[in-house]
Amino acid sequence: MSPAGPIQSFRGLAALVLHDADRNRAMLERTLEQLGLDVTLLEPTLEAVPQTLLKEAGILFVDADLGALPPLSDAGTPPIVAVIGHETPSRLLRVIEIAASAFLVKPVRAQGVFSAIFVAVNSHRRLSGLQARLAAMSSRHGARRQVIKAVIMLMQRHGIDDDEAFRMLRRESMARRITVETFSQQLIEKHHNRAVRRMNSG
Repeated sequence: MSPAGPIQSFRGLAALVLHDADRNRAMLERTLEQLGLDVTLLEPTLEAVPQTLLKEAGILFVDADLGALPPLSDAGTPPIVAVIGHETPSRLLRVIEIAASAFLVKPVRAQGVFSAIFVAVNSHRRLSGLQARLAAMSSRHGARRQVIKAVIMLMQRHGIDDDEAFRMLRRESMARRITVETFSQQLIEKHHNRAVRRMNSG
């Protein structure tokens, strides 16, 4: 879990409930309100869940028994709790397909709703953190490749070794008050543009 620890209070969290009007939805709405969440009910006949609601939502409850679900945006989708009627393979597959982090089994009871919220919100938070770290690692890896390319380019251009080429990169980047990675990218782009102009002029 993150250094800050798991979220344990959900008072004021915006909850979207995509579910037919029945006793399960009524029980879910009542329990969520008792837990202090701000509940918005959505009819499953929607062609798509409004993006503004998705962006503001802290959690989304979805009736996984519905024949066809409105499409959900891949980006910015809140934690999802699936509500299922039977723990059959087909229903559990639907839970996976909609990327739900937790589920509730019908008939919905007050017991278990808090646990589902706790698991969904904190699992989603942890996954988002892992994805952010992976993206940062990937970005750093790409930046390192640019530095290596710039070092090789300087070695070939000036007939120097790799240590001197890197020192040159570092001196120039410090003089411009930018990172070595950024300067390397600029150097490579400048070299590429110059090569393109020579080809076009030829």
